[in-house]
Parts: sequence; C-alpha cells; structure tokens
Amino acid sequence: MAQHDRDGHAKARWWHNLTPGDRRRAGARALIDCRARRHLDTLLILSPRNFRRALRLLRDQGPRAVLSRAGHYFRSWRYMKRAQHPFLASPPIAEELLGMTSREEQAYLRWYAKEAYDGDGEIVDLGSWMGSSTVPLALGLQDNPRVRDKAQRIHAYDIFTWEDWMDGSVAGSALAGRYRPGDSFLDEFRRRTARWEPLIETVPGDLTRLGWESAEPIEFLFNDASKSETLAAAILRNFYPYLIAGKSIVVEQDFAHYYTSWVHLVRYRLREWFEPVFHVPFSGSAVFRCTGAVPREVLEEGAALDSFSDDDIEAAFAASLDLVGEEMKPNVLAARAMLWLHRGDPTRARHELSRAHQEGYAGLDLIRVEREIEAAHQT
Repeated sequence: MAQHDRDGHAKARWWHNLTPGDRRRAGARALIDCRARRHLDTLLILSPRNFRRALRLLRDQGPRAVLSRAGHYFRSWRYMKRAQHPFLASPPIAEELLGMTSREEQAYLRWYAKEAYDGDGEIVDLGSWMGSSTVPLALGLQDNPRVRDKAQRIHAYDIFTWEDWMDGSVAGSALAGRYRPGDSFLDEFRRRTARWEPLIETVPGDLTRLGWESAEPIEFLFNDASKSETLAAAILRNFYPYLIAGKSIVVEQDFAHYYTSWVHLVRYRLREWFEPVFHVPFSGSAVFRCTGAVPREVLEEGAALDSFSDDDIEAAFAASLDLVGEEMKPNVLAARAMLWLHRGDPTRARHELSRAHQEGYAGLDLIRVEREIEAAHQT
C-alpha cells in the first residue's frame, strides 16, 4: 500500500498516543456504555483492533454509534458463520503480519494460493508494502500440491519508498522511527519475506511507469495499489490484458475505503467482463472473476472520474452496496460522497454525506469525509 498520493489516506493510530491511564479510562467507559454484552463480545471476536475501533467511535460519536456498529458486526458475523467459506475455517496465520490487510484477507490469500490456484498463470501482488499480502500468498503456494513449478510465481510490486503517513502504521513496532520520507524500505520487505524468497519476484518501482514484463498470463491479481486515478488507469492498461478469461481472479483491496472512489466506477465499467464473487468479511477487499477479455479500448478509457455520468455513478455505487456486508456499507457511502470532493464539488459531497446519515449509517470513514469537506471549505 505504499503508493499513496495524500497524507489523508493514512489510517490513524490515535490509540498508541494515549497514556496507559487514558487507555484504562477509555476502556472502562466503553465497557459501561456497551451495556449489551453480546455486542461487546462481537467487537472482540476477531482482534484487539476491533476494540480500538469501538473506542474511536465512542470518542467521535458516542455510545449509540458504538452499539450500532457492534450490531453491524454481529449480523455480519452470523452471516459469515452461515456462509462457511473454506478460507474462514482454515487455521489463522501463526505470526502477526505488519501491514494493512485484515486477518480475513490474509486467510483468503493463503487459501486461494493453496486450494484454488492452478498455476495456469502468475500471481501478482500490487502494493506489497511490508508483505502482509505477499507472505500469505507464499504460505499457500508452498503447500499447493498441484503446482510443481513454484519458482517466482508471486510477483510483488511496490515503490518501496517511505512516506510520512506510514509512521502511524508502524507505531509501537520495531520499525517506529526507523525511516524518513524518501527512504527505501525494500530491505525490510526482503527481510520479512526471506523465508519464501524462491517463490517471490520482487519488483520495485512506480506502477505508472512499470508494466507486466512477462509473457505469462496472470491468474490472480491482488490490487492494493489503486490509490489514485492515475495508478488505477496504469494498472488497467498494463496488467488487465494478461488476465485469463473465464479463470482469473482480481481482488480490489480498497473496495471499501472512503478515498478510492474510482475503484467502484472502474468495476462498473468492467461489469460486462467480470462477475462479483464475494466481499471478504471484515475487510475492504472484494473479489471478482474475469469472464471475458476486456477490449483494449475499454481499458484505455482509464479511471478518470469525469468520464462517468451521474447515472453511471449512481448505478456503480448501488452495485457496490449490494456486494458488501452491512458493516462495510458506510465505507462505500463515504466513497460515494468523497467522489464529489475529488471532482471539486464539496456541496454535492456534503449532500451525499447527509444522504448517508439520513439512511441511518454512521462510521469512521464518513467522519473522515466530513473532515475532508470541512478542510476543502477552508481553502
């Protein structure tokens, strides 16, 4: 996830800035306010990060929002348990991987590389950062009994250059304070993936200048690099022509992130050649299967927001809302509002934000968009 165009895309780590006393007081208040014990248990189901999310909601919106969010998690958890997808039943990865992928995303990546990958094409990991997507893919590939030639079948792309927003993502870890903006962290990525080096080809560089240089097709594309319209357009032009019609899988990791509005419009533009598979629970990732070769002229249209009509935008986000679980709908609605801010229309962005609130949605991504709108009005 190293190719960000704005500091605002960073995920805040305010919890690490609290004193131990403040943490205890915040935790006690959360326990008091979350009177419905089943909701509190739900917040703690997957990882301590969910509890920190609850505290952020408590700070920003109060106890009612905490309970509402917990209810969303509870309903999604029940749905997830009913679905019984194979990757959810697999044992979790033993070590905690530093990165911005969830445990569920990591479980899916390992499951795919072990159980679904046939070796008919390559595995491409766009936006590898510290390897939290690369390592699960390698873990799965090494245990895949059907693929004999495993040498450098995973191609890990990243610019591997430190940006200041990354400081929050390593707070409290051994990497805190190690890098300054502009420093290369390629050495750290290589260290973290060293055990699986024979399986991985590391490709450092800017994706707006890099392309797919292999003659081999791409069977699996994990896209965590569409951080701007320019990057999204480059990925379409340079990687999508190599997908296998009827087989290849594309995962959009930023599908449920407020900032990357263009992801939804690109998916809508490609709807004739892709079918949605599912949304990975408790994550931003949505999975799509390539059903046909996308015409070159469609790929060349890129991801420019001003190339979509109002009707296209409405239809695109309606389709996205149908795909994600209840807990991620506020994020998609936030992306819909953010789209208009990207297009230079803060008034329409605020209208879309109010529309989401009127529909009963609340969440951190909606708060982030509101702050972006306020900042836009001040400039």
